[in-house]
Amino acid sequence: MFKLNFFILLSINIFIIISKEIFNFFNNKCFNENLFYYNHCPLYYEYEKGVSICVTAYNAVRFIKNTLNSIINQTWFKNHNNYEIILGIDGCNETLKYVNTIKNNYKNLIVIMMKENKGTYITTNTIMTIAKYDHLIRFDSDDIMYPNLVQKVMTQNKKYDMIRFKMKNYNENTKKNLKKEAYGQFMMKHWVFDYFGGFMPWRCSSDEEFTIRVFKFIKILKLKDTLLLRKIHSNSLTQSKETNFLSKVRKNNIIYIKQKTKKIKNIEDARIKKIIDDYYEI
Repeated sequence: MFKLNFFILLSINIFIIISKEIFNFFNNKCFNENLFYYNHCPLYYEYEKGVSICVTAYNAVRFIKNTLNSIINQTWFKNHNNYEIILGIDGCNETLKYVNTIKNNYKNLIVIMMKENKGTYITTNTIMTIAKYDHLIRFDSDDIMYPNLVQKVMTQNKKYDMIRFKMKNYNENTKKNLKKEAYGQFMMKHWVFDYFGGFMPWRCSSDEEFTIRVFKFIKILKLKDTLLLRKIHSNSLTQSKETNFLSKVRKNNIIYIKQKTKKIKNIEDARIKKIIDDYYEI
């Protein structure tokens, strides 16, 4: 009789455990949102729920204060504290010296100094790797966020792996505004960055390459809203002699993108090895 009761209790416990596992499986957020990526769901749960705003800076003394002010004044932050601002300084001591004088004015700001100047996209890869939240927003140190940018993307994030939006180019010389889609500024879920290996270690065009490489395999929302102001100046990647649209390096990158993306047939083809570099936290 004792053996029978023991067997019944054991069977009931096993049934409860199996039932819970089945329930968790089918109610798993990652399973429901991205069945195709279920095998990679552990990436989804390594991070806290929230948003990491990842900003890269090099020669940014003239712009960085306005950029940080626009970030810290986001309407979403009024009711949420689950965010961080990671400022990655790409080996520029002048920018670091200035940031040290203002950093205490900004809540949840983390300042990362790259030991060497490796370029915007290796810096981006590095700070996104250490980001702790499950949503990433890529931003530049000479851009201005509209106050509702974070609010807009975080209320649209459940069904999409990446959210893109429009920007206005602001030219210091002509004062003309040009509305267009932002390539280098967007929100994506952390697992997308992890799974696809982040950005190519190029001096320019890596954000375009990343988007083209992954868009077939993730859910992307393109908002019609203009959510940022992008500064156009002589030192920006699109204007400097070394990396502008007429430069040899950018032309070579565009040729690579066109040739390489044609060969991407499945999700494994879209993955690259992520390149990061040494840093220290200020």
